[in-house]
Amino acid sequence: MRTLVNATDLAELASRIDAQGLLPKVVRSLVLATVGRIESIAERRLAETYRGYADALNDGWPRTADMLQRISDTYDSWARREDVEAELREDL
Repeated sequence: MRTLVNATDLAELASRIDAQGLLPKVVRSLVLATVGRIESIAERRLAETYRGYADALNDGWPRTADMLQRISDTYDSWARREDVEAELREDL
């Protein structure tokens, strides 16, 4: 089973190395872009989970299902934002 590196830890490591002047700007932007991609994957998984909960509860508890669907939509939105930000970082 693969283990993903914690995105926050990876970003912190890149920042520390960069602060010491050891990490070129291009490599730093690629690391941060990768962090964004990892975060968007995690957010998409959460969106899928909440969407499943919403679907399961829709018949008996429509208001609860609607709330869960909105949570799912929020995670989807955050994932799209992370994708855009990662693409922008790659262009630096």
